[in-house]
Amino acid sequence: MKYLYNFGFIVLVTLFSGCSGVVNSIKNSYYNDSAYSYYEKKDYKNALIFYNKAAQNGDAHAFFKLYVMYSEGEGVEKNMVMANKMLEKSVMLKYPAAQTILGNNLIFADGSSGDEEKGLFLLKEASAAEYVPAYILLYTIYKKGTKSIKKDENKAKQYDRLLKAHGFDIRNINQEK
Repeated sequence: MKYLYNFGFIVLVTLFSGCSGVVNSIKNSYYNDSAYSYYEKKDYKNALIFYNKAAQNGDAHAFFKLYVMYSEGEGVEKNMVMANKMLEKSVMLKYPAAQTILGNNLIFADGSSGDEEKGLFLLKEASAAEYVPAYILLYTIYKKGTKSIKKDENKAKQYDRLLKAHGFDIRNINQEK
């Protein structure tokens, strides 16, 4: 009987430990929806409040939007130190848009601040989440090469195929520039 009680307790703890994640997910959805609504109205002060609430719950999208707001000075004084902290937190939570921006910055950084290997890793992680902008960057990197990443036509074709599978033709994308 003692073992049955312990097993039941373990099951209950396991079930309810997941509940906090569900509750945070629901809260974050509400906070992000509210923030987006304010953001679209250019009410950055209230958008900032709600994105901060979601970020306090560990929401990757909220950290990314805070990165955008701090880097653009929307509702806050432009602050690239704070923006980069928000971007890093979003990357740590594996948010594809954040991974793509940081990956791009690391690969194409001016001076010694770049880390092409880490940048390539982040872009590949974002592409694994089927994030199309990461496909575009990876195609371009492998098509042209960089300081330390060699041209690789086969890999470029691989990302071209992935883009086509998502309805994008790289030739049309490059012509729009």
